[in-house]
Amino acid sequence: MGVSDASVKDGNGRHAWIITTGSNTHFLNEQMMIKGMGPVAGHLAVMSSAQVELHGQTALAIMTRYLTNLHNVPNIPVSFICDNQEIVQGCSSQQLCRQLGKHRFVS
Repeated sequence: MGVSDASVKDGNGRHAWIITTGSNTHFLNEQMMIKGMGPVAGHLAVMSSAQVELHGQTALAIMTRYLTNLHNVPNIPVSFICDNQEIVQGCSSQQLCRQLGKHRFVS
């Protein structure tokens, strides 16, 4: 399971993400997850929440692909979760996202 969130404040965007098993005990245990975060590059005047949320989902896709290739488990199911319905719908129609997992909207 991969979860991301992002925000735009004063024209600056940042995203954060977590990969874990989805078990409640694992989600609360720092040793049972992989986390990342970072800034989002872009023109300050047009920075949007969708743009920064997409960076978080892209990071999840890249890390998930890397980990499944590294451990030779290409068919493991992965769910990506974010709170931006526009991104969820857009990613659901893309080939890479279909290969990596299922997106769902969480409000």
